[in-house]
Amino acid sequence: MVASDEEGVRNANAAFYVAFEARDVHQMATVWEHSSRVFCIHPGWPALIGWDNVLPSWYGLFTNSERLQFLIVNEVVSLAGDCAWVVCEENLIDQGPEAGLYAINHFICVEDGRWLMVGHVSAPIPERAVGF
Repeated sequence: MVASDEEGVRNANAAFYVAFEARDVHQMATVWEHSSRVFCIHPGWPALIGWDNVLPSWYGLFTNSERLQFLIVNEVVSLAGDCAWVVCEENLIDQGPEAGLYAINHFICVEDGRWLMVGHVSAPIPERAVGF
């Protein structure tokens, strides 16, 4: 793993959460690749495939009234050529201990060296979810 690649992926992952917390759809759009191969699975939602389906989901989430602030922990970066993924825990601040989510964020390195998101999957952490 090249240190600069790992740093680039960590920075791209951080930019994703900055845009998420800011509820800024334009900032979120700069983090993602705009293609038919991107995918997003929000907790409890069906799989969204393609940028034209993923983008509206962010509009929907950002109009929600609940606070969206995260404490990201246990972040692990893996690289394989021009692909990378980050596994982490998303802890929603102010929403109690059961609000923790696992996330896998997928990135690809584009020609100019930037890492763009091509996939985001999050799901409740089972041992924290109500009813488990």
